[in-house]
Amino acid sequence: MLKRASIFGASSLLIVSGQSAAQSLDVPQYPSSRDRMSDKADAPVEQEFKKTIAIEIKKSNLVICSEGAASGEDLENALAACDAAIEEAPQNGDAHYYRGFVLFHLERFEEAEQAFTSAIELGARRLAESYYQRGACKEEQRRLRDAAADFKAACELKPDWSAARRKVEEYQWAYEKE
Repeated sequence: MLKRASIFGASSLLIVSGQSAAQSLDVPQYPSSRDRMSDKADAPVEQEFKKTIAIEIKKSNLVICSEGAASGEDLENALAACDAAIEEAPQNGDAHYYRGFVLFHLERFEEAEQAFTSAIELGARRLAESYYQRGACKEEQRRLRDAAADFKAACELKPDWSAARRKVEEYQWAYEKE
C-alpha cells in the first residue's frame, strides 16, 4: 500500500510502500504566503520622479524700465534700466517716455519733462501720453499755460481720451486770448 506524505516547504517527498525501501523524489519548493510578504518588503521601492524645468528669462533694460514706470515700484532700479536702455538705443522714443514716467514718480519733474520732450521729438509710440505727461510735469512746476498746451495736444492726438479732455476743460481759461 502506498502512502503519500506531502509537506509544504519540503524539498523532497517521501513515498513509503509497505515494507519496501523509501524512495526520495525532488519536488520544487513553493514559497508560503508569509515568505511572499517578506519578499515584498525586500523588493525595490518604486520612486516617483518629477521633471522640473527652470526657464530663466532675462528681461531687457527697456522691459525693466517700463515695468518700473508702470508699477511705481523699485524706481531707482527702473531708472538705471531706463538709462541703460537709452544708452543701448538713444533714438528709442519709448525708452525716453518710460524714463520720464519713472522720473515723474520720483518727483523729479524738470528731468521728467526733458525725457517726455525727447520722447515727443523721437516719435514715441505713446505720443499722446508723452504730451499729457509732459503737461503734468509742467503743471507740477506751476507752469499752467504751458501745461494746458500739452494737454490740448494730447487731446488732439487722442480725442476719445477722457483724461486729456478733462484737462482741456479744466484749463479752458488758458486757451482764451487775453
